[in-house]
Amino acid sequence: MVVVAPAELARRPQWVAWRLVSRDGEPKPTKVPYAPRTGHLASTTDPSTWASFEEAAAFCASNEWASGVGYVLSSDDPYVGIDLDACRDPRTGRLEPWAKSIVKRLNSYTEISPSGTGLRIFVRGELPPHGRRKGHIEIYSQARFLTNTGDRYLVAPDTIHARPQELLEWHHEVFGDPPEPRQNGHALRSPVQLADADLLLKARSSDNGAAFWALWNGDYSAYGSQSEADLALVNYLAFWCGPDPGRIDQLFRSSGLMRDKWERQDYRDRTIDKALDGKTDFYHGEGTSPQLIIGSTDPVTGEVVESPWQSLAELVNSKPDHVQELVQGLVWAGRTHWMYSAPGVGKTLFVVAMLMHVADETRETFCGRVVEHGPVLLIEEDSPLNLLAEYISMVADVYGFDLAALPFWVNRTQGIRITSPELATSIATAMTTAPQYPKVLALDACERIVPSEKFSSKELDPLASLLQKNVAQGVANIVIDHTRKSPTTAINQDPLDLLYGGRSKSAISDVMMHFSGAIKTQARLTFTKFRGQTPPALDVSFNDADGFKIRGKSRELTETERRIMEITNNAFGQWVTRDELEERSKLSNASLRRACAFLLECGYLERSEEHHPAKFKSSGSGPGMFNA
Repeated sequence: MVVVAPAELARRPQWVAWRLVSRDGEPKPTKVPYAPRTGHLASTTDPSTWASFEEAAAFCASNEWASGVGYVLSSDDPYVGIDLDACRDPRTGRLEPWAKSIVKRLNSYTEISPSGTGLRIFVRGELPPHGRRKGHIEIYSQARFLTNTGDRYLVAPDTIHARPQELLEWHHEVFGDPPEPRQNGHALRSPVQLADADLLLKARSSDNGAAFWALWNGDYSAYGSQSEADLALVNYLAFWCGPDPGRIDQLFRSSGLMRDKWERQDYRDRTIDKALDGKTDFYHGEGTSPQLIIGSTDPVTGEVVESPWQSLAELVNSKPDHVQELVQGLVWAGRTHWMYSAPGVGKTLFVVAMLMHVADETRETFCGRVVEHGPVLLIEEDSPLNLLAEYISMVADVYGFDLAALPFWVNRTQGIRITSPELATSIATAMTTAPQYPKVLALDACERIVPSEKFSSKELDPLASLLQKNVAQGVANIVIDHTRKSPTTAINQDPLDLLYGGRSKSAISDVMMHFSGAIKTQARLTFTKFRGQTPPALDVSFNDADGFKIRGKSRELTETERRIMEITNNAFGQWVTRDELEERSKLSNASLRRACAFLLECGYLERSEEHHPAKFKSSGSGPGMFNA
């Protein structure tokens, strides 16, 4: 499956895969979104379940059950998606006159739907709070995904255009003025001051979030009919929105339960009225509702459900999937890494070289550690760009990089500062303009990008906001920082003591690493904070002939590594292919790669550069101890 998307959408990490699912009682199948990185159900309000366009397309290519890719509309982007259904003859390509006039009027990127009977239009603009579906027209700007085929309707432009005025005028003609608010016997209160996506996230995170989320995604298998499910979802929405029928209606239209029956005003009003009649318990709009703290009463049934407390076993069994390692034992996707030292140790050179390996999909390891690949962005504010160019040239010469082929980009001009939420947002937006959305964002150095004398928690808040947004997108953050004391005064001190405001920096970091020494001779990388079992310190050195070398504490071979050594030793000096190793060792590809990388680094294995696929054999070194 080869799919092409508009360039500006393809740059944003807001993509999911989808499949058609038939449900009893439904006249046509439902498009259900899936997270490309996990294969689990995706959510149109949870960015952690989205991925890049390339990841979504690759997922579809390797999973035959996936029907295609879709773009998730979000309040963080400027796009509006218009879905015109039952407007095109798939045999002749002829459009209904009403659809043709809309395409001509909005005059922006348009493509043909997967069924061939509809059109999808993308424009830049803003929508009024009411009016999302009428007849064969649907229009959304957030909390919804639209399928993408790349089958462009050639009469329309091939790029997305800003049409704010045209969009508002057309929307008013179709949907009219917003409806007058109905009180349903309740005095109107101040509306809940939360964006739809934030409100849905709170609902999903509540005690009954699983039941709510199933309904939101269109799963009504727990109910006797979809009408019962409609009422149940409206009951949930009534709690979270307050007695606000207009907003309840608006949110319901974005849910998976939305169907033509909801367009019947008598049915819609009757369902909302029934949910609101006699209801006095509503979300208060700030913090967490007391109900969600002291009890777990279902707002639909009023019954007490499971305890708000969980056992240790439940906690461990529900922990997230393993975080992907981009550089084995050093860099993890979806985490923030804080790397700091006194000036002149060489951490920038080390980080640049490591990330060049991440960007180069032909490199399997860096210093014996298995590398996964992805695009990289570096904001360089510490060293002059001409000095950075010297670092890059040095690394390229040692390792033989083709710089033109690397998806690795650096800021064109310096002077970037993150001192306000608005500036943090501008950086997040700038990340989407890179030719590919990054897997890693590196910031060098913190004290330049966030100029401060104290690095108080408040001063770090804008930076923390950017880093947290990246983590939610699965991006690895690497922040390079300098201690404020000289190496001589740092002797025998805890590395965290060398940081002004170290606690606030530690609070926004998942991994903290301290460099000491000098990388041209030997530097030591010590993990001062790590969520999990802290890795041992690593000794790092660099020379112009061999590049970087890492050595750690000696340890015995693992059972996995011994198994590989046994297979290669029994081959009596003959080459063994990677496929043969995988078949005979019964190891996963990731475990095999990791073990082979260590054994190669330590000289226990040799690898043939002349054979494809790769072949290995024992070097004849004894088992036992080696440097990790």
